[in-house]
Amino acid sequence: MSFALDYWRSSHNPRLYSELLIKQTYKYLYPPTALLIPKTLDDLHVRQDPFYNKVTIAFLVLTALAVGGVALWSLRIYGGMRPAWHEQARLFVLAGLLGLTFYPVVRGAALGQLQTWLNALFAVSLLCYVTGRRVSAGAALGLMALGKPQYALFLLWGLLRRDKRLLAGMLGAISVGLIASLATFGLTMHFDYVRALRFLSGRGESFHANQCVYGLLGRLYSVTQPALFNNLDWDWRNYPPFRLPLYLATLVSSIAFLALALLRGRAEPAIEAPAGFCQMALATTLAAPIAWEHHYGILLPIFAWLWPLLWFDERYRHASGWRVAFVICYVVASSFISGLNALASTWFNVLQSYLFFAVLTVFALLLTLRMRRAQEM
Repeated sequence: MSFALDYWRSSHNPRLYSELLIKQTYKYLYPPTALLIPKTLDDLHVRQDPFYNKVTIAFLVLTALAVGGVALWSLRIYGGMRPAWHEQARLFVLAGLLGLTFYPVVRGAALGQLQTWLNALFAVSLLCYVTGRRVSAGAALGLMALGKPQYALFLLWGLLRRDKRLLAGMLGAISVGLIASLATFGLTMHFDYVRALRFLSGRGESFHANQCVYGLLGRLYSVTQPALFNNLDWDWRNYPPFRLPLYLATLVSSIAFLALALLRGRAEPAIEAPAGFCQMALATTLAAPIAWEHHYGILLPIFAWLWPLLWFDERYRHASGWRVAFVICYVVASSFISGLNALASTWFNVLQSYLFFAVLTVFALLLTLRMRRAQEM
């Protein structure tokens, strides 16, 4: 972001993305609204590296607190439990330890990724949503959308559910950030970003850390075209070439993920609403042609919500298969299985998409919870 901001200041070129992303193939993917962060810090003469490190640690703590809060709420609602204060304290400590061992969360922090902040905001948003603070939940989602526009799809989700409070929070946060960004960088840069998104829609990443449909299929291309579709070494200056089958597969799967998440379910509101919220978050990530491992840090609060429901709710006491799936998905999603990279040059490199398959399973579990009543499980 600092590099992009310096380029904009030195060149006075509002077509930032056409120049950096498309022409120079410098992989800067964040929207103009995200540039407000380094610009504000520069204007205030704040040393950026120490600031980012401290804020990232703060967001990791916030993630742990929000995850613990989600688990505590879920225990009360689905398990009928009222833990004593010392038991609640242990639950929050456990949430912190799980966060420090959950690979997508740790990976984002190690890379210094903005996604670490977004993961924390999603955990806060889910906590606010399940506890009835819909405006705050929407505001957190709006802040996420300012960092990554794909989360703005929650506007459609909220609109279909006529959730006026969620929409108000989202629109408020997005409006403030967008107005500030337009006033700072101008309309041309924002339209140029739309052009960049069109460019990216046909070019994902075949690098093994890209855990989505494009990543899985792109790695199959790497078996016969390793120079064009790189698997093991991330090429930060070049994208794979456009391939129509890859584009169509990504487009069709994206429509399917989003359509399934937008559907209204048949389950009780206490299950349908949070399950749908979690499923929509996963859909916005799965639908992208680039979904890095750390983008799935949003899974941690989703697991925190699911755990008490599947283990302590009497209505799901016979759903032992889903409990087994939950454990397997958690273990797989929280791990980095580097040994599977030995399969990179073979057709078995589909196994490198282990995180993608775990996410698909959680997505299917959430869909099943939403589309069936508890008695049908």
